[in-house]
Amino acid sequence: MQRILHIPMCPEFTLHIAISQDPHFRVEFLPVHAEDASVERKRRQKGQSIGEAGFGSEGGGRSEPGGRGEERRRMLPTPSTSHVSFDTIYEPSEDSYLFLDTLSSASESAWLTTHFHPSTTPTPSPSPLILEVGTGSGVVLAFVTANSQHILGRTDVLALGTDVNRNACAATRQTVLKAIEEQQQQQQQQQQQQQQQQQQPSPSNGIKSTITSTLLTDLATPIRPHTIDILLFNPPYVPTPELPSLPVTTNHDTATLSRSEKFEQESYYLSLTYAGGKDGMETTDRLLEDIPRVLSPRGVAYVLLCAQNRPREVVERIGNWEFDDANGEGREGRWCAELVGSSGVQAGWEKLVIVRVWREYI
Repeated sequence: MQRILHIPMCPEFTLHIAISQDPHFRVEFLPVHAEDASVERKRRQKGQSIGEAGFGSEGGGRSEPGGRGEERRRMLPTPSTSHVSFDTIYEPSEDSYLFLDTLSSASESAWLTTHFHPSTTPTPSPSPLILEVGTGSGVVLAFVTANSQHILGRTDVLALGTDVNRNACAATRQTVLKAIEEQQQQQQQQQQQQQQQQQQPSPSNGIKSTITSTLLTDLATPIRPHTIDILLFNPPYVPTPELPSLPVTTNHDTATLSRSEKFEQESYYLSLTYAGGKDGMETTDRLLEDIPRVLSPRGVAYVLLCAQNRPREVVERIGNWEFDDANGEGREGRWCAELVGSSGVQAGWEKLVIVRVWREYI
């Protein structure tokens, strides 16, 4: 039994996904361009590394067009997701790695460090609380948490994740903890090497970051107002005729399911990771509407969009939001939005972009 999903990514590109019940073959991605219907098929099998699919590797960092970010890849390895079962969880792909590359870029890490470094305020600022909405495997949250010194200029961040998939919540926690542990081991090895070479060890700001919780919930619904300092959201952004309903049960036990029932359940949970409804924006719009409520006064949100989401219209819309002073001090300001990351341009279309959203006080 095989199911074919036809997903229009933009006028020049349609993604055809073949989902099979074959236990040795789960998902087949068939990119077809209007001008070239013979594009080679790209297959993703269970256990296949991201590197084999052309999107980087579990242990060796990310693959970037034209070799960009080679030094960053050596410094900041991609968190391992070897422990994650991708039957019902979104597998890290181009959009995930765009998030990693954007946040670790020289320009964005400089902006974030200026914004959150403890020495930029008269008194030490509290530890930033990072929330990833819809964590999936947790690779993005793990990357920022484990590499917070490079990205934020501090090592005391608190990580929080939400997802409607219980399996994703469990996977995320393990991914973050594993990434922190590996970063700590790397720091210890560097210090030992310096001591063996009789060099003065570089100042070590040991990782104090930790993951506080992963919540089984819809978007940021249970989050207290004005508490999130950094919000990350890689939404289901693909335009689809309809939006899948949210899970009505948290029971993901497949032991009692028939093969076809198990296949249907896996297909359903995977559809939650990409199906965005009208213009691919139905879920994203709900999160955008909640940003003023959840972001702290210094808070910043990063949201990924595709071309059909009309990102420049989204940026303009955010700029017209009514300003709210999260401090309650009556300060004036405005909402700002800026495109800070892009996967490139194809036939005049920016395929994927990341928008930064924040308050600017006057």
